[in-house]
Amino acid sequence: MTEKTRKTILLAYGAVLGAFTVTVGALLIWQVLSLYFAGKASAGGQIFSRANVSAALGKIAPALWLWLALAAIGFGVGAAFQTSRKAARQDVRYTLYRLKNRLPKSGATPQGALGEAAKSVRREETVLKILWLCCGAVALASAVYAVVYLANPAHFPSRVSKENVTAEMLDMVKRFIPCVTWTFLFACCIGIYERLSAKKQLPEVKKLSAAYKSGEIVSEMNGQAPQGFGAKLEAKAQNNKFFTFLSKAFNFFRRYGKTVARAATGCFAVAFIIAGIFNDGARDVLIKAVNICTECIGLG
Repeated sequence: MTEKTRKTILLAYGAVLGAFTVTVGALLIWQVLSLYFAGKASAGGQIFSRANVSAALGKIAPALWLWLALAAIGFGVGAAFQTSRKAARQDVRYTLYRLKNRLPKSGATPQGALGEAAKSVRREETVLKILWLCCGAVALASAVYAVVYLANPAHFPSRVSKENVTAEMLDMVKRFIPCVTWTFLFACCIGIYERLSAKKQLPEVKKLSAAYKSGEIVSEMNGQAPQGFGAKLEAKAQNNKFFTFLSKAFNFFRRYGKTVARAATGCFAVAFIIAGIFNDGARDVLIKAVNICTECIGLG
């Protein structure tokens, strides 16, 4: 059996086991929620008693046993179809990033086959930028929705009465899970596409890099004025203080933009934590954690 066939079998088995694991997890969550709401509706006895839990697990017992069997078979499959381990290869996206940094940043567009390669690379870069902007818009919309929901006192009447805290938390989670799930899945899909796009761009960028080293692209770019938004700002900044400020700000954010964004996110997180402490949020979290822990280990 060839190495490629063994890898294909292991990949297919891993996909099946992963999908079945997610399914079994969803079934377990469904049974827990069913028990909770059924126990709450009857308002009698202990919700998660041994009899109730046994009955709930009995409903999904075939799926659980099948999952355990697949997991056990996995050890045998992994041993029988073990592939030879190779040295870890560098991420193709990092390789692409390093090659792109070696290319000239401005100048005339190459002609012929090199021109087509440059257009293909720019097209992939544009698609990725649009996808990440859409992902950012989805994340921002989800964050705005969460802030608006949390800022509405009508959604949390238990802050005064100290009743139905669990129901409010469940309702909040039910509203937030779709937003977080779609944003996470969107980002994961873009990450997968980004890797595929990097593999597609790499041969084209290698062609451009080889042409740049041989002097073919440099000869086409001699005498050309720098292009791009930053170059235009620098050209206008020579006689205008306002454009001088814009040019400096643009260069600063181009160089330190990620660091500024991370620092701002950290400051917002600390600010929200402090606001929660002064708003008695820490006390509510502590009480809820104590209740959950004592109920879980049977002290409550």
